[in-house]
Amino acid sequence: MTDSEIISLLAALSGAISLDDPNGPEYPAADGTDIDNSITAGALISEFLHEQPEIKQRIFVAKYYYELSDAEISRLLNVPEGSVKSRIHRMKKELRKRLEKGGVDI
Repeated sequence: MTDSEIISLLAALSGAISLDDPNGPEYPAADGTDIDNSITAGALISEFLHEQPEIKQRIFVAKYYYELSDAEISRLLNVPEGSVKSRIHRMKKELRKRLEKGGVDI
């Protein structure tokens, strides 16, 4: 990924992804059989992200929406790569607990 692409993504991360919808986006189930579970997961993920500090939101969106590598996220957000990795690890662990508590099958 070039620096100009990273700069474009940084601009997108600064406001293009809206976390204002408390219900989150509707995520269709991969197999089409459990739409309610997918919508619930989307709402729980959105709620989870709203509770996180902005830097964690940006890291999460960069990793799972834009599918950037840890090194790219580190460079993009000017955060040490080790911090990116540890924040992602902790967020995944916290989110898994939240989803399980919300009754979402993982």
